[in-house]
Amino acid sequence: MKIIAVTNNQNIYEELSSQGYCVRYFKGDSVTVLQKARDLVMEGWILAADALAGYNFRNNPYHTVFLQEMEGNHEVKVYDILRLEQCMHVHQRKATEKGERIDRDYNSMDYSIAMNTFESIKKYQ
Repeated sequence: MKIIAVTNNQNIYEELSSQGYCVRYFKGDSVTVLQKARDLVMEGWILAADALAGYNFRNNPYHTVFLQEMEGNHEVKVYDILRLEQCMHVHQRKATEKGERIDRDYNSMDYSIAMNTFESIKKYQ
């Protein structure tokens, strides 16, 4: 099973790509990342972890999504698309806090959620 990370968090990109994992890095906000992940789901990838887990009530400008390749089965998973759309809806509300320290906090939060998730799902690789 091949896993890919889709992120706008440069720290995630640097960490996982330095370990040889496949990472697609996009500049932009969290909605951009979720749209790119949705595009990959429409190409046959599936969610390896819930894209909304840990992000329910946070308007974090950083987001990391893990997808897995479905070998031999390219059926589009409607539930995964709906979950990503729901996540986009949550993230369309912009964070009201601004500043460098707040940005670092959001980055660290996404990094923590993503790396813990990755540690759990890479066991199945």
